[in-house]
This record gives sequence, C-alpha cells and structure tokens, in this order.
Amino acid sequence: MSESFGIRVGFSQEIAIFEASRWAARWQGKAGRREPDGIPRARRDSEADMRTLATGNDLQSIQRRLGSLSMEDEARWGRMNVHQMVCHLCGSMRLPLGEIEISDAQVPELRRRVVKWAALYVPLKWRPNFPTRPELDQCRLNPRLGHFESDRQTAIALAERLCEAELEGKRHPYFGAITQAEWLRWGWLHADHHLRQFRR
Repeated sequence: MSESFGIRVGFSQEIAIFEASRWAARWQGKAGRREPDGIPRARRDSEADMRTLATGNDLQSIQRRLGSLSMEDEARWGRMNVHQMVCHLCGSMRLPLGEIEISDAQVPELRRRVVKWAALYVPLKWRPNFPTRPELDQCRLNPRLGHFESDRQTAIALAERLCEAELEGKRHPYFGAITQAEWLRWGWLHADHHLRQFRR
C-alpha cells in the first residue's frame, strides 16, 4: 500500500466519523425537543427520519409485532427458532437495564465508532447473521426452553421498561458507551431485525 493511499483511507475514515457525529447530534437533539403542543419532535419525524423506541407509535408497533409471533413461525435466516429469538431479545434488553453482564467485543476504537454510525444512522436494514456475544447465543444457552407465551410477554414488557429506564452512558458490547437516544434507536433496530427474521 502506498503512503498516499494510506493517507486517503485514513482521511476517508475521519470524514465518516465526522459525518456520524453530525448525524448523532442531530438525532439526539431532535429526540429531546418538543413542539409547542408538547409532542416530541422525534414522534412527528419518525416516519420521515429514523424510528426509535423513544416514540410511542414505534414502541407500540414493535410490541404488536412481538404479540403476533407464533411458535409455528420459521426463520428466514440464522440458527435460532422463534422461541430462542424471543429469549435473545429479552437478554439483549436486560443488558442496558443492568440485569445481566455481557463481555465486550474486542474491536478497535475507530472501528467501534464507524460500526456504531453505520448500524444506528445509515438508513439500511441490518444484514443477517451478524455474530452475537456468547452470553446471548440462545442456540448454545437454551437448547430446551420454557413457556413461549410467558417469554413473549416478558419481551413486550422489557421493551417498555427500556423506554422508562436511565440508559445514558451504559455500555454496548460493540458500540461502547452510548447515549439514551442511541440505546432506544438500537432497541427498535434490534427488535425489527429479529422480527423480520421471522416475517413479522
């Protein structure tokens, strides 16, 4: 690799990080601002901008989709069955609530920032089969599961608890410490990803 090529690559990464920071600041500011009638601006813009559990309609949509899951649902990709997926969602939401601990992925800081930006702010659906942390790998942890309906109701309740909790600065295993707004954006994206996995 030539020196000039290396400089161009490094410069491009810095531009990506700068643009990610601008997007993040715009989203976080918008999520917290309210219109004169008291309705959060993020709720008005959720369809035109990016969805998040911070808005009531987006939270309720995820809860309805969770409620529509059936034990007969088959996956479009991946190794988990529908019950394991529900337990995976429950475990993931318990992380920022402080109820479980998950090991950090060994990712360089620069890559963390780029991955976080791409995952949270690029308006594209997440790709299938991104590796999960061992503590959330339900195929390894739960080959035999309990009651599906009980776990599904737990997932619905955890989504609401996530919205009410203090999440600022809690650590994500791939993104590092992230803000309240970023956790709620992640919560919608992660649930949507796995619901689409089972055609919901």
